[in-house]
Amino acid sequence: MLISENSAVTIHLYHTVLELVRRIEKNDFEGRTLTLKVKFLDFQQITRSITVDHILRTKDDILPLAKQLMQGVEFHSHPIRLLGLGVSNQKNATAQEQQPWVELELEFEPWPQA
Repeated sequence: MLISENSAVTIHLYHTVLELVRRIEKNDFEGRTLTLKVKFLDFQQITRSITVDHILRTKDDILPLAKQLMQGVEFHSHPIRLLGLGVSNQKNATAQEQQPWVELELEFEPWPQA
């Protein structure tokens, strides 16, 4: 389903926030950065994020920030095909724990000395 009307975007954003809150509760996760990902009909995508000084746990914490991030997205003439939200930046995690994935890692032999 493509969305390009204010009311449809608000409804989808609201339901996405509810699903995010459910996952946060299920995993007992605490983060301070909210990231919005928007994929458009033409397969372009953008991400926007905001970091706050408190833990994001509830709908009341997350929904106003999600709406704020969404305000900067032009979707009236550029229909949305996917809308996603995520929370990251754990309060007491080390940098390695915050991003435990490695996309690709290659080991190289040292360059020969001339």
